[in-house]
Amino acid sequence: MTWDELRQLDPALVEIGAHTRTHPILSHCDPERATREIAGSKTEIENRLGREVRSFCYPNGTWSDVSPHSFEAVREARFESAVMTWSGMVRRDTDVHALPRLGVFGTWDFFLGQVSGFPGLRQVATKARPGTR
Repeated sequence: MTWDELRQLDPALVEIGAHTRTHPILSHCDPERATREIAGSKTEIENRLGREVRSFCYPNGTWSDVSPHSFEAVREARFESAVMTWSGMVRRDTDVHALPRLGVFGTWDFFLGQVSGFPGLRQVATKARPGTR
């Protein structure tokens, strides 16, 4: 989307988040570059759109793609939350700067089933009953 198209989106309906400036693997960046990538993406989007950027998405988003400094830089840039690419349930003690996320694919019914939380509950129940699938 263009900056003009993004400006036309209703902030009450659509949140625009940040994803770094050039999509590097943050664990491969020195701390200064990682900070520039993370904070710079937030600043640029806020300046161009005139609205606050509250959420961040780590490029690639696996544990090997981030570093302790990545999490620190996201917090220092004052992001309220950030997502990884691993899936899982969000619990009370989940770090809001390392949230799991759900890939969107398949049918609408499949998506609704995934966001309902039932697959995660099934995993918890299965782990509680050894020998079940």
